[in-house]
Amino acid sequence: EQTEWYKIRTPRGKEGWVNISQMASTLDLDGAPIDFPIYGVDDFGKRRFTFGFGAGDFGGARILSASGSFALTPNISAELVGSQVLGDVSDGYMGTASIVMSPFPEWRISPFFEIGSGVLHVEPQTTIVQSRDRTDEVAHAGVGADVYLSKRFIFRVQYKHHTVLTSRDDNEEIDEWTAGFSVFL
Repeated sequence: EQTEWYKIRTPRGKEGWVNISQMASTLDLDGAPIDFPIYGVDDFGKRRFTFGFGAGDFGGARILSASGSFALTPNISAELVGSQVLGDVSDGYMGTASIVMSPFPEWRISPFFEIGSGVLHVEPQTTIVQSRDRTDEVAHAGVGADVYLSKRFIFRVQYKHHTVLTSRDDNEEIDEWTAGFSVFL
């Protein structure tokens, strides 16, 4: 399958491409019509599972993320994100869990709000003085938008404000900006 075209092969071995509109009247071996799914913006509003990748800025460092979410209701989803932070003086890993609220999930450009918590592990890149690695809890709030592209593909842009709850006397505030692509089921 490519966009709205299907590659078919006859019993005699001939191959070719056929538009889905021509396949709509095709019958299976029992004489029943074959259902060819056509995904559109209506399915975007009813998505249950979403998987994606993104990249962006995490307080001046680069961040790469992989995410997965499950729709609890049409407007509320649970999301898990694993990220790698690549900085000039330190690298790190972060795992977060969030509740995402989409007030208008059926819109082609669907805004969302999220709150969540997780863990941030930082590994400083020191060469002279041996620094201890740090693992801290993190809480975040964010906003963004999912943009329906076509079929099952989504473009996502988002901003998150993180509060790193350090073991020291002061907490750290970090802003994250990411953009990426997702697919939904």
